[in-house]
Amino acid sequence: MATKRAKPKLLLPYDALRQAGLKNWKVAEPYLRLALHDGLDAFLQALRNVAQAHGMSALSRRSGLTRPALYKILSPKGNPQARSLWQLVEALDMQFDLVAAQGKKAA
Repeated sequence: MATKRAKPKLLLPYDALRQAGLKNWKVAEPYLRLALHDGLDAFLQALRNVAQAHGMSALSRRSGLTRPALYKILSPKGNPQARSLWQLVEALDMQFDLVAAQGKKAA
């Protein structure tokens, strides 16, 4: 008869570790860039993780968006308007930039 093995306990919960890392812009910036390459849904999920790491209340004050609006924008079913997304990105001290796709030259 096989015995059940207990799962090892993590020393630090994953969410706490992720949030601690995403407070650091040297971690958050490439994380968001990689997510952006995977599409809008992946980017919004990553943006939600970064926003939670920085605190939704603080981002609400800095962006001019209400906390419920932030949660709605960043929910899996969220469909943010460009203006709201812009405000959130600026509140995180970031900016959008357009670049030519790899292997293609800008016209």
